[in-house]
Amino acid sequence: MRRTTTAVLVAMALGGAAAPARAQDEGKTGVATADAAEEAFLKAYFREKELKDAAGAEKLYAALAETKPASREVLARTLLGRARCFRSLGRADDAAPLFARVKAEFADVPGVAAEADALANAGAAKRRTIDDMVDEAIRQEEWHGNSGLLRWQVGVVELGDQAVP
Repeated sequence: MRRTTTAVLVAMALGGAAAPARAQDEGKTGVATADAAEEAFLKAYFREKELKDAAGAEKLYAALAETKPASREVLARTLLGRARCFRSLGRADDAAPLFARVKAEFADVPGVAAEADALANAGAAKRRTIDDMVDEAIRQEEWHGNSGLLRWQVGVVELGDQAVP
């Protein structure tokens, strides 16, 4: 009987203590939405980076950006993540305005504008054709003396299977 009474009193105390806490949280604006926005961002980031699902992550980032999260940092990182996803999906034309927006509007958020600038420049550097890459590779080959062979080919001829890792 005593255990039952103790259990009932503890349950009432916990239930009664939770009601004022809930009332305090209701008075605060943006607390639940900021936490929910950060959680949604982390889910999208996980899908992008760990699951390598750029299309799914882009949809999550887009939905989060439409809700206009309370935190400027979450919004900046959301736009940056969406731009990364566009670039991964081969949609560089959609990514470029997002990189520009992040650089322009969120320069005060630590690291975000610099990352957007670096990613935008990296994307521009990767736009080479296959012909350019083949030409560059041919120019960089080192010829071995008068043998008419490339340096790596001489190694294969001299060392056989040991030359190939």
